[in-house]
Amino acid sequence: MRSLTVGCSPVKRRTVVAVTAAPATPANPFDLTGQVALITGGNSGIGLGMAEALVTAGAGVAIWGTNATKNAAAVERLRSLGGRAEAWICDVGEEAEVEAAFASTLETFG
Repeated sequence: MRSLTVGCSPVKRRTVVAVTAAPATPANPFDLTGQVALITGGNSGIGLGMAEALVTAGAGVAIWGTNATKNAAAVERLRSLGGRAEAWICDVGEEAEVEAAFASTLETFG
């Protein structure tokens, strides 16, 4: 599993992408078909940009954010790119919310 911190803001929110990828092939080095990425704060800014790139590469994307309207808009955008995307309301500063969102994400994406 690879983990990459993509961005960090003064309010201590960060976007983290965790991807378990199959070996890339020379013909398509960025093929993430069958993989799932979880992006906290993925409903706008850098997080949404990463989500768009991952969906374009074939990954399913799980977005955790605290704004339901922005989450819905992000999911709509990602699906318009042809990808599988779902979003959850989750404040990563609250352990119980993280545990519940993680369980739901695993249930949805397997």
